[in-house]
Amino acid sequence: MLFRCLPGYSQNQYESLNAIVWAKAPKHKFKGPDAIEMAGMSAVMQFNKGAKSRLSVLKAAGIMPGVNAEKGAVKIDIKRL
Repeated sequence: MLFRCLPGYSQNQYESLNAIVWAKAPKHKFKGPDAIEMAGMSAVMQFNKGAKSRLSVLKAAGIMPGVNAEKGAVKIDIKRL
C-alpha cells in the first residue's frame, strides 16, 4: 500500500468520506443508529458541497448560524482545498 503512495497517489474518495463520517461520530464513543445516520448525511453533504453547506440546513430549519460558524466553515473549506 505504501508503494502506491510514493508516486503521489492518495486515498480513494470512499476512504476520504469514511474519514469524515468517523470524525463526526468517533468509533471509541458509543453512538446510536440515529447519530450515525446523521453523521453520515452530514459527511456526504460536507464531502460534496463543503462545510458551508451545513449552514444552509440550519437556515432551512429556522436557526440562524452566527458569524463564527460561517468563519469556521469557510476555514474548513479552505483547508480542504
